This record gives sequence, C-alpha cells and structure tokens, in this order.
Amino acid sequence: MSSERFAGVIVTGSASSVTERAPWMLRSEEYLARAVERNDPVLGICFGHQLLGQALGGLVERNPLGREMGTVALSI
Repeated sequence: MSSERFAGVIVTGSASSVTERAPWMLRSEEYLARAVERNDPVLGICFGHQLLGQALGGLVERNPLGREMGTVALSI
C-alpha cells in the first residue's frame, strides 16, 4: 500500500500479546518497519507501541506481574 493514500499509521491496543509472534503480527511488523524507512508518521499505543518497538529491533518480553491496564491523564 502506498503511503500517498494516508497521512500516517496508528497501531492501537489488542487483547493479543506481541510475545505470541503470530503470523499476522510478523506481517504487521514488516509493514511498520517499511513505513518507518519511508519516514511515514507512525504512532504505536500500548500493543502498537510494543509491536513497533519489536519491528525496529527492540525486545518485548511478557510482564511477570501480568497485564497492566488503566487510564492515565495526559496533557500536551
């Protein structure tokens, strides 16, 4: 898909874990790595942040304390 069709990529949360390494995740990692190489704006949130980090060579490991979820107030 050409980046000319959109302004950027946002990858949000998922009930899945990046550590599962499912085939769709691996394809998504490849897509994200290419998007970064093209200098497309990419934002990863929660699962998306982990997937993006792994796509760019980072290491994602399972939290030994389990899932962590909640709301945090942010301001720009």
